[in-house]
Amino acid sequence: MKVWCGAINALGTTLIISEQAPSSCSEVKGKACCCAYDKLTVTLFTQGTTAMFGYTKIELENANVSMLMPQPFSQRHPSYLQRYTSTGDPHIIDKVQEVVALHK
Repeated sequence: MKVWCGAINALGTTLIISEQAPSSCSEVKGKACCCAYDKLTVTLFTQGTTAMFGYTKIELENANVSMLMPQPFSQRHPSYLQRYTSTGDPHIIDKVQEVVALHK
């Protein structure tokens, strides 16, 4: 089972996504970090995630990670994952990306 972890800086604009152990999320200080399993259901996140995005722990747990993305990215996200799992070609995995995040 794959685990995807993403860390976002304090400005909420720089994202790095990796396939890594969920324990690495707890090592991120002062940033939002969110981990999701294969189906992209949020399973682990830092307090920085709730503060940055405005969601409570209850709202984030077991939610689809795409709730943190505006359109059109949230709509396209499943196809991005499908492409990666089919081809193994990482378009953004382990790369720093400028992103737009969606606050509640």
